[in-house]
Amino acid sequence: MKNILVDDSGLMGMRYLMLVHDAGKCAAVVKMTQDAGLDWTDHDDLLRCVMKTPRLQKALLPNLGVLGEGKSVLVRDVLGLECNLGQVMQGEAPAGVLLGWDGVGSHVRDWYLVHLLLDLAGVKASDGRVGATALTLPVVDEFTDLAEAMGSEETTAGMDRYGCYLSLRATVLGLSERVADADLVAVTRLALMLQVMDAAGAESVCASWEDADPEIRAVLRRELGRDGVSVHAFLPYYGPAFMRATAQKAGIRAAMDGLAARLGRARAAMGEPEPGITNLDFRQEALGVRS
Repeated sequence: MKNILVDDSGLMGMRYLMLVHDAGKCAAVVKMTQDAGLDWTDHDDLLRCVMKTPRLQKALLPNLGVLGEGKSVLVRDVLGLECNLGQVMQGEAPAGVLLGWDGVGSHVRDWYLVHLLLDLAGVKASDGRVGATALTLPVVDEFTDLAEAMGSEETTAGMDRYGCYLSLRATVLGLSERVADADLVAVTRLALMLQVMDAAGAESVCASWEDADPEIRAVLRRELGRDGVSVHAFLPYYGPAFMRATAQKAGIRAAMDGLAARLGRARAAMGEPEPGITNLDFRQEALGVRS
């Protein structure tokens, strides 16, 4: 990763990538994709659809060739990756999203990770912080754990990388010593969704978990422990935003209760389909809590 932004070619390529990586949120791009009759699940999936359709890709990126063949291919490959490590980093996604990470070349992985760090800095800075102070040491440490787990070795399966990342974060937060093995994946994902960065914050998550009704714990243990590969799993889209807003307003236990209630209703309605991942959209709930 450290050798990506060392020359003008790398800087220009990364600048181009950062300029277009959220194009799936642009109304004009949405309309263009709708007019093409394509379906998508979120703005990242929309952009992947565009990148797979030569006519749409050319319309969105008419000047991609200025980067040269090598950097153009890298940018296209990063934009076309069928996984979202940001969702992994914040506990939103089940392990199955990393099937898209398998078989990806080391250069593409490294470029994706650098783009994710820059995107993270932008998101943090938009919260009102200034410049480089957005990336505090705990945030950098969290990203470093992600980069270590997702790094460039070709031999490690995506599912194993997911377990490695959760294990690294559980150790840093002291969850491995506090939480039963059967609960560890669920509690670690909850802590990540709540953006817990230290042992003190993790202690609050553990206390709320222990205080929660057994039925709530059972739902969260079951649903957050699913991988989407061996069994069907939900991805609580914008679940972290909902969790943090609810915790700020009514406490961590209320956030757990709300997440469990929505997951439980969704499972009752859907039953047990074939293995795979279904987005469960929490955007309206998150906006409702904030209003």
